[in-house]
Amino acid sequence: RDRYCTGISDKTHALFAGGSPSDQTSTPPKTDFWKLTYSTYTAEKIPAQLPIGRTMGVGVAGEEKGYISQGYHAGGTPGGGPAGLSDTCKITFSTDTVTSLPSANLDAQNWQMQSLTDGAGGGYLFGGTWVPGQANTGSRCYKITYSTDSIALTPGLHVSGSSSSGSRVLSTMAFGKGDVGYVFGGKSPNRTTVNKITFSTDTRSSSPGIPFKPLGPFNPFTLPKSIY
Repeated sequence: RDRYCTGISDKTHALFAGGSPSDQTSTPPKTDFWKLTYSTYTAEKIPAQLPIGRTMGVGVAGEEKGYISQGYHAGGTPGGGPAGLSDTCKITFSTDTVTSLPSANLDAQNWQMQSLTDGAGGGYLFGGTWVPGQANTGSRCYKITYSTDSIALTPGLHVSGSSSSGSRVLSTMAFGKGDVGYVFGGKSPNRTTVNKITFSTDTRSSSPGIPFKPLGPFNPFTLPKSIY
């Protein structure tokens, strides 16, 4: 039983990576990958390995490849640094291979981020934990562009307007469908806001017509015309 794994998927498979074998954050996290095949409902461990073990990472994916970024490494990183990670790796679905991707590393440590994908050209990473000594990391939004394996801050989508050192957005819920995505709630402090993300312009707007309570963490599921 592993907790806090990171998941990504394409049309035929899902991959789950990392996680902790216990409830304790001090336990060294895993680097393993498991692959779930939708057509047979079977799961198997594959040879791929994360470059660094992690819990509470974040993932986005297109049709041919996926990305896993940031996370928490219990007791500090293998190189002796702080427990927060900022690295990104790429997973090629056709070969189940993993490569480190410095061109898509975050500019600061983070964990407990949330993600959205526009389903074609890019994925969005946002929110997370504020790390002491780093500027407002918990309210930023980054966009990974799949065609170039690159990452960039996306100020128009930052999830909090606060510049205070403790500003962060944990335990949000997010989903994307078609041309738009939605970001619900969050904690530290608790939020009841619902933000609508327009992928074509990388802009954010409030959706006050959708009532929401500050609950979390939780996850949505989507149907052709509705999301729950």
